[in-house]
Amino acid sequence: MPEGFELASGQTFGNFNLDIYEDAYGRQLIIQRHSGTTLSASVDNEIREFAPAEVAGQEAFIFESIDGEHPNVLMWAYGDDVISIISDVNIDTMFIVAENISLK
Repeated sequence: MPEGFELASGQTFGNFNLDIYEDAYGRQLIIQRHSGTTLSASVDNEIREFAPAEVAGQEAFIFESIDGEHPNVLMWAYGDDVISIISDVNIDTMFIVAENISLK
């Protein structure tokens, strides 16, 4: 996790896992993991710009906030899981977190 972020909440609902990390300023970094699903996305593209990407050699989608008022979204498949990171931290930081998740 980026420096200053700590786990604030973690929940599991069947094949869905949700971890919310927060820093001292209240910024959140949300990590969602869906097991047994395929990579697909439906994100409002009026407020985000889409770009294909790659995380740990796997196909990924990045949805970057156009106005800076909405969180960025990074999604990729890893094995039988689809992982999403949702946050207002910069895109480079999200990719660092994603690479670290994929190494586990």
